[in-house]
Parts: sequence; structure tokens; C-alpha cells
Amino acid sequence: MIITYSNKIITQVWRNEDYTDPHLLKDDAIEQLKFLAVPKRSYQCTVTDLSKINPKYKLLSFGLYDIVTLIDRSHKSKINHRVVEYKEYPLQPVKNEVTLSTVTQKIEGIV
Repeated sequence: MIITYSNKIITQVWRNEDYTDPHLLKDDAIEQLKFLAVPKRSYQCTVTDLSKINPKYKLLSFGLYDIVTLIDRSHKSKINHRVVEYKEYPLQPVKNEVTLSTVTQKIEGIV
């Protein structure tokens, strides 16, 4: 299913002189477009970390920079987000907070 995020048309040119086969260039451009067409979003959530509460749920453990898939049933879509911030409360794991983002932070923005 194709999801449109805006009715605004954006044009962009991507050049790469390393390609000799135009079909390979087109295939790579389509892959780039799939990545660039997703809106940049982030969410801050309070989570109950079941893996910290009960060892039986160790399978559900997660950490910083892990990938989490958010499912939107109304749009029938799945978008991967990365855990970019994780506030852990060891004595109260029901209060842990995570920040999920579709864009990973770059070192230039932190330094």
C-alpha cells in the first residue's frame, strides 16, 4: 500500500557518476526514495520494561539504538523507529521512558 504524506510535489536530483548501468542507478534511486520519503518523526513514551520485572520476558528486552516497529492499523503501515534515548529507573521499571525516532542522531549535532 502506498501512503501519501503530502499533496505537495517535491523534486530532487540525485547524481552518481559511478554507475555505468542506468538500471542499477534507477534501482538505487528507488531505494533512496523509500528512505527519504518517510516523514521525520519522534515519539517519547513511558514504557513498562517487562524484561526487567520478570526474567521470563527476557525475550522482550530492548536497549539504546535498537529498532522498534510501530504499526498503524488505520493506515495499514509499519514504520521502523530507533530507540535514540532511554531513561531507565532501576527501582521502578514501570516508569522507564524511551524516545523513538525515524532519524538517527548524527555526531555533528551532539558535539
